[in-house]
Amino acid sequence: MIILHAYSDKRPDNQIETIQALKEIEQHYKVVHIKMRESNSYDYALYFMLSLNEDFMIIEQDIVPTLQIIQEMEQCPELICVARYNLYPVSTLLQTPVYAHRIVIGDDKYRWVDDNDKYADLYGFGLVRFRKEVIPLLKEYFDKNGFKEWINLDTRISLWTYQHNLKAHLHGFVKHNHDLIR
Repeated sequence: MIILHAYSDKRPDNQIETIQALKEIEQHYKVVHIKMRESNSYDYALYFMLSLNEDFMIIEQDIVPTLQIIQEMEQCPELICVARYNLYPVSTLLQTPVYAHRIVIGDDKYRWVDDNDKYADLYGFGLVRFRKEVIPLLKEYFDKNGFKEWINLDTRISLWTYQHNLKAHLHGFVKHNHDLIR
């Protein structure tokens, strides 16, 4: 399994713990660090990972992964796995933090996952692992839709996999420093 560390120059204070955690992880895994320079760099970075044709994981710049959760997700037989992490009121406009993943409950309706859920229909990319068996489906997405702004890549891809009857298996909690450290 190869790990993509997607990062940018934005919010460097939010990335300190991520960089520290990656030092330990790099002792066990190949980590590719790709700086997001353009608005569509994230799409191109994901497409690059697809070209490697092997299982891969994405760690976003403000997620603090642990070696334990990386190993747990790598060993899981599910096609798509995600770690739970919080989204905060400054991003969601909700009263309290919620996990970054959702379950569809009707047309254009969803609820945020909770601790009792095992799967998510729609998922964030903070810490996500894809099996190589999913790569053809992800390539098909890019072939049909092209490369777009980074801002909603996880929504676009998770909606695409959901429409093709794939869900993300939920794993343990990791810290998310986005909008937590200012």
